[in-house]
Amino acid sequence: MPPPARRSAQRAATLFKGTEPFDTLGDWLRFAVSLFNREGLEFAQGTPHAGDEALALLKWALHLDEDLQPFMASRLTASEIAEVKALIARRVVEHVPLAYLTGEAWLGGQRFAVNEQVLIPRSYFVELIQGEPGLGAWLGLRKPKRILELCTGSGCLAILLSQRFPEALVSATDLSHDALDVAQHNIEEHHLAGRVELRQGDLFGAVEGERFDLIVANPPYEPSALCDDLSPELKHEPRLALDGGADGMDLVRRIVREARAHLTPQGVLTIELGGLRNVMTAEFPGVPFEWPVLADGSTAVCVIRAKDLPR
Repeated sequence: MPPPARRSAQRAATLFKGTEPFDTLGDWLRFAVSLFNREGLEFAQGTPHAGDEALALLKWALHLDEDLQPFMASRLTASEIAEVKALIARRVVEHVPLAYLTGEAWLGGQRFAVNEQVLIPRSYFVELIQGEPGLGAWLGLRKPKRILELCTGSGCLAILLSQRFPEALVSATDLSHDALDVAQHNIEEHHLAGRVELRQGDLFGAVEGERFDLIVANPPYEPSALCDDLSPELKHEPRLALDGGADGMDLVRRIVREARAHLTPQGVLTIELGGLRNVMTAEFPGVPFEWPVLADGSTAVCVIRAKDLPR
């Protein structure tokens, strides 16, 4: 049996049989959409379906940032076709997510740099940060002076928080040095170096003795068994940022138990934890969690006031 690298090369070569006549943007867009659908690729990391994925891939490969319709009949150069084929092959054969192929992802209408050291940005928190009243429903008229974001990854939520609350100092923590390198790049790209600071450490270990008006946490919350069975695309993401232990609650428990010591008296903690609402309420039966209903009807984020947290 050939080694994996050779098998991948052989598989890639077979993808493009019969494409010799293809020379226009429209040809390659149609081909990519059909191929992505036929191969059953996963589209949970930034684009909802094969059409958007193919459009985004071609825009990036051809340096086009506008409507592609006027260019559909345009002929691609040989080097452009080679670039498009290389990207399509990696997307299909290796199942590399689009964001890792291009080195960029979009969240809340903004661009962020990413690599395989960080999760591809996607979070329900965008609704609560950018929407109205959003987090204001719990903060009221108070403008937070200090905000803590735990498990920052690429830094995207810390950046959105700083834009939403420009008078606040946002501290963002992560255990991974590699993730913090990506976050630092994004902070500089968004010109927020004076308003967002990074700390390396394990949850609150990076901010010992400090208190915040708002704590936002998007920790790993997928059960370990589910992480073992993820799609090939999702397995490209760092498991450290996905795996929340046997029931998904390892870090969530710690955050709830330790947060009170790091909140101001009127402070607010909010955690994204996917579908773990029932597990959370069973774990902390006396805590009056609030569960805002999000745009898709889910309750993937909980909010707790400092006074209601365990001592």
